[in-house]
Amino acid sequence: MQDIVYARPDISVLYASGAEYVLDAKYKTRLGRTPSIQSADLYESLAFMRAADTKYIGLLYPSTRSMVDFPLGTCSVFDSVTVDEHHVDGIEIQIQGLAMKGGLNTLVGGVRATLVDRAKHVLSDELAEESGPVPGREPG
Repeated sequence: MQDIVYARPDISVLYASGAEYVLDAKYKTRLGRTPSIQSADLYESLAFMRAADTKYIGLLYPSTRSMVDFPLGTCSVFDSVTVDEHHVDGIEIQIQGLAMKGGLNTLVGGVRATLVDRAKHVLSDELAEESGPVPGREPG
């Protein structure tokens, strides 16, 4: 008998075919930590992807950088891990200033732009793996 795993990510981007990718907000900063996804977060992410039947998840960690250098909604991928066909991105996101007028729209716009860029990157890597090496392109 197979164990049932209940897992619910914070955000699922849904299409008619199901969850294309999921996002999980991490409510801890990475202050003083190495720039990598912690193993506990990775294991949780794999469970989320399995439950949602998807191959991509973005882990959103709040930034500790100044808003002057890293404005509201700005995102930066600090680590990427691939396990079999599952892809996990660790994403630092600036949330300071969210309460300002228009803050939510700014935040959502920044996350959306980052996800579109990451999706293109992940999909182009998958297509390259399926079709073999592309001349003049470095792998990964």
